[in-house]
Amino acid sequence: MTIPSRRRILTVAVPAALLLAAILALGSRRRPDALVTAIATRGELVIDVATVGQVEAVKSRSVSRQRTGFSWDAVQIAQMAPEGSVVKEGDFLVQLDQTTTSQQLDQVENSLLNARAELARRRAEIDQRLAELESARLNQEYGYEQTRLRYDLMAFEAEVRRREQELELKKAELSLREAGDRLAAQRIIAEAELAKAQYDVRNAEMQMAQAREALASLTITAPEPGLVVYKSFRGGKIKVGDQAWPGMELIDLPDLSQMQVRTRVNEIDVRQIAVDQEVVVTVDALAGLEFRGKVTRIATLARAEGEAKVKVFDVDVFIEGAAGDLRPGMTAQCRIIVARLADVVTVPLEAVFERDGGSVVFAVDGRVAARPVTLGERSDDFVVIESGLEAGETVSLRDPQQPLPAAPDPDAAREAKP
Repeated sequence: MTIPSRRRILTVAVPAALLLAAILALGSRRRPDALVTAIATRGELVIDVATVGQVEAVKSRSVSRQRTGFSWDAVQIAQMAPEGSVVKEGDFLVQLDQTTTSQQLDQVENSLLNARAELARRRAEIDQRLAELESARLNQEYGYEQTRLRYDLMAFEAEVRRREQELELKKAELSLREAGDRLAAQRIIAEAELAKAQYDVRNAEMQMAQAREALASLTITAPEPGLVVYKSFRGGKIKVGDQAWPGMELIDLPDLSQMQVRTRVNEIDVRQIAVDQEVVVTVDALAGLEFRGKVTRIATLARAEGEAKVKVFDVDVFIEGAAGDLRPGMTAQCRIIVARLADVVTVPLEAVFERDGGSVVFAVDGRVAARPVTLGERSDDFVVIESGLEAGETVSLRDPQQPLPAAPDPDAAREAKP
């Protein structure tokens, strides 16, 4: 054998021997029965996106303080129906303080009485004035008739006497006309004064009606059946003693027959989410129960959440079937199913390790051996093995080349105890 041939043999044999020695060393470094292992399984892999949200009703009626044309002032909340209670249409919800509005109603009532009294006084005064003017006009008319009769009797008197009587007749005629004009003018003035007084009465009556409406609106009742849920206000729930402005929303009455979860998905995962995807919902307050739902809405735009300004998209999940004991405000865990892979071999994610830019598992079969594998889709817990491992084979969940973590020192543990 020539010297170059020996070098080629050594070039191939030495790395092979080193690899064999490494595998043997690997296999002998730790006993297989000392490893934590898992078995590769064949079946369905469910890939989901886990989120946390809050339960709310699909339909909800907000109840607010009524806007009236009488007052825009804030009033204090004096009493509220207990949160969580179920009410029927017309049941009591909120009592607002009536003190100020009651005082204003008394003032408006007095204004209305005064306006009506003024209208009556004006009418009496006008009737009297018109009667006096009508009487004066009749006197002028009678005087004119007497003067005209005397003038007719002067037909055969001297010219001077007839001329004097003719002038008296013209004076009487002028006085009669002036009396008629004064009466007509007074009637116009009287109509205007009565219209003003009647307007004052109508205005006072309108304010009276508004005041009564405003007073009645301070007692708020349920417009429809529902569950009483206090609205949020300045970081907390609305409570007795808070100020309520006209139009301010105070209570929600959710319809418990249809519920949904309002959650959010990180911008990294949102591309996997689609409308109508299946969702598995569990609720912290209802341990052991599981609800089925589907995605009904994905927000078009992201929003920043928290101090870190993480971009998230709001997602609505409709609860299918009976809502049972679900109540608005409960915290819900959602698993949005984005894929179901049938008849695939999977192992736990902890069984896969990186070696030289590739993926390996440590198969356990009497000894431990690193085995390159090709990975497929993965969930939060499992990954698909497309090649390199068969279902039923056992794999290590720890890298056998790494030393086990040191056992806790019992002496140190005893000293650490209080």
